[in-house]
Amino acid sequence: MDLPENLRNNTFFENPEAMGNFLGEIINKHGFSTKDCVFTLGGRNAFVRGITMPPMSEEELTQAVLWDSAQYVPYEADTYYVDHAVYGDIDSEGQQPVVLVAAPKNIVDAIVKVAEQVELNILEIAIDVLSMYKLIGDDMQNFILLEFGRTYSLMTIFQKVHL
Repeated sequence: MDLPENLRNNTFFENPEAMGNFLGEIINKHGFSTKDCVFTLGGRNAFVRGITMPPMSEEELTQAVLWDSAQYVPYEADTYYVDHAVYGDIDSEGQQPVVLVAAPKNIVDAIVKVAEQVELNILEIAIDVLSMYKLIGDDMQNFILLEFGRTYSLMTIFQKVHL
């Protein structure tokens, strides 16, 4: 189905009810029975950055990333949600590589409203390029993912880092 004009150009978060109606129509039309789903955010709707932190417990790391996020995230304080994931090995300076992810609250909240409206169980709200990397896995290393869009394009470089 064609996306209605009033939902194009990332405006769905301004009217999550209309997006819920549209998505519900697709689900009903095609008879989808699953209620589990993964939503992804596009490049302009999320901020991703690799940082390093000293090794610590997951609980401590969650608090440290939240506390330090203001120095990395280009959004106004209290307008975004933040999450993180640890990857790789501790480097020679004793630092753990961490990927910090932030997304505007209004967009994440709109996704949650849409999911609730059509009674979907959100398994994850992911960043689209990170979801693509999960699909590709470690089989492909050192590559560039290009996304060409009508109003903007995105280039993501995946590079194997040897620590």
